[in-house]
Amino acid sequence: MAAIIIAGVLAALLYGLYQWLLPKPLPGIPYNEAAAKSLFGDIPSLVKEVSKTGDFADYIRKQSKKHNSPIAQVFMRPFGKPTLLVCDFKEAEDVLLHRGKEFDRSSFVGEVFDGAGKDHHIAKQTGPEWKARRKLLQDLMSPTFLNSVAAPAVYASSLHVLKLWELKADLADGRPFSASMDIFHAALDAVMAFAFGKGFKENATASQTELIESLDRSKIATGGRDDPVEFPTAKLGQAISSILWLTATVERVRGAVSMRLRWWFIKREASYKKAQKDKDDAIHEELEKSVQAWKKNGQGDNNDLWVRSALDHMVDREARLAEKEGRQPEPHSPGK
Repeated sequence: MAAIIIAGVLAALLYGLYQWLLPKPLPGIPYNEAAAKSLFGDIPSLVKEVSKTGDFADYIRKQSKKHNSPIAQVFMRPFGKPTLLVCDFKEAEDVLLHRGKEFDRSSFVGEVFDGAGKDHHIAKQTGPEWKARRKLLQDLMSPTFLNSVAAPAVYASSLHVLKLWELKADLADGRPFSASMDIFHAALDAVMAFAFGKGFKENATASQTELIESLDRSKIATGGRDDPVEFPTAKLGQAISSILWLTATVERVRGAVSMRLRWWFIKREASYKKAQKDKDDAIHEELEKSVQAWKKNGQGDNNDLWVRSALDHMVDREARLAEKEGRQPEPHSPGK
């Protein structure tokens, strides 16, 4: 009899624990009823969807459409609070631009970028650490900086891709060819020039141009006038390849049950370690160039006319902040 009572009590306790651990929907907001009855919430359907499409954002859009509501909730953390999906543009804009004190950056963002940029301010919630990193980037979107640094980088990149297209058009001799990857590479080159200066050692469009210039016209595959020409693609430089590889890992993580756990495994991959080292080596090389340029041109009462990249700007800003705070500049610090 005692054993039956004990078993009954244990069963009741386990059932109570099960009920307590189940997702707790917020009242009045649509959700998937089946998910509210599972300890894992929406995670199984999320993993199934993302494994097929590879698109986390598409899963989110489908939830809004499914519930026919601009706001919905999903359960993406076992035993955690629901995640609210706000799919109304005006409301989302209002939250992002005007209600920062009420809605801080979610820890979700920090988990997404844990292995690709955990020291960046985008992964930090508002506080001293966030403010210290944010100060280094101030004025990068100012009209003066955009006109003197960003715009010339975009213009030069546009000229490079036009030259590439002239070469391709000549070889294609009236036949069509794909231009989407060329546009992607041109935008990538513009970003690299904006970030590190026009002297950055790698340029995706230049590599492709060199390859196309080396092609023998007679080797171009023949076809009908409407058949597209398939041009070979040049290999990207080591630094750019590593940066793109690390960026792509974010997509591998976003649909994981536990993003931190997924990052834990990815960080132990040889390909991750190599990409991280190649990226860091390239950044430190460019950073040292900016430091030397600052030592030569940016000290004392001199102005910042020497600044020709976002990296130059951040080195200059770090030096000014260090002087103001009575410390030595730390341009190579991971937190800078």
